[in-house]
Amino acid sequence: MKKVEKEIPHPILQAATDGDLRLVKEMAAAVEDDIIKANALCAAARKDRWEVCRLLVEHLHWDVNKPGDEDATAKYLLAQGADPKITGRLGSPLHLATMNGQCEMVKLLISKGADIDAFHDVHGAPLHVASRLDQVGPMKTLLAHEADPNKVLNLETTPLSLAIKNRSLECVKLLIK
Repeated sequence: MKKVEKEIPHPILQAATDGDLRLVKEMAAAVEDDIIKANALCAAARKDRWEVCRLLVEHLHWDVNKPGDEDATAKYLLAQGADPKITGRLGSPLHLATMNGQCEMVKLLISKGADIDAFHDVHGAPLHVASRLDQVGPMKTLLAHEADPNKVLNLETTPLSLAIKNRSLECVKLLIK
């Protein structure tokens, strides 16, 4: 059997998520990587750990405008039990990963139990999103995991009809396979 190594997140991420102000303060000086800094700040904010955010931004002067590694943040949050089925105004995390062409994130979300056919009133299912935005990579992954290509949006729109309308030959080919 193949051994799977679990990626161990930086300890400051756990401390920020837990709201452990003392531990964050102790570890913060040793963190030089801007991505880890941004991820720690995001992790604290997502858990409403405002005292940690205040420490990092106001006292330690971490730059709130530095981009983080969204994939690493998402992986960390999923490992901590974040619900991959939760939906927001733009749809589910699977909708967003599909919109952004993030094939690895699509695979990760599916492996963590995301609803492959999650339906959003505006965007439809993730396959609709892939068809509309010509996201061939995510579409291949969704279809490989048996997403329903016959879901209908607004009484008439299927992923295939969107792919045809948007002249996405690659998506059309995948959908008629």
